[in-house]
Amino acid sequence: MDKLKALNLKDYVTLINGYFQGLSTNTLNWVSIIVGHCVFLPTSLALLTGLSDITPNLDIVILVQAMLMTMFIRSIVTRDSIGTVLHGLGWFGQSLLLAMVIFK
Repeated sequence: MDKLKALNLKDYVTLINGYFQGLSTNTLNWVSIIVGHCVFLPTSLALLTGLSDITPNLDIVILVQAMLMTMFIRSIVTRDSIGTVLHGLGWFGQSLLLAMVIFK
């Protein structure tokens, strides 16, 4: 209990910096890719199963599609074959879910 009271802000900053040094930029990049591709999955599934009839705003859908497209183009430019395949599949999946919601 005394150790908890003895920690100050500098110790917390050191602890957090030590934790984040183990993470690489590639790890954070892949986490952001996964989150970006899954952003509309709950809403799309709720719409397709009839649990909800509220669609996402069009501006948000357009921005997410633009994000997925730019990530796909970036992976092509950097010649990242794994990224190209995953971004292409994710963009295709999101477009397919969007088309299923619109043309249901």
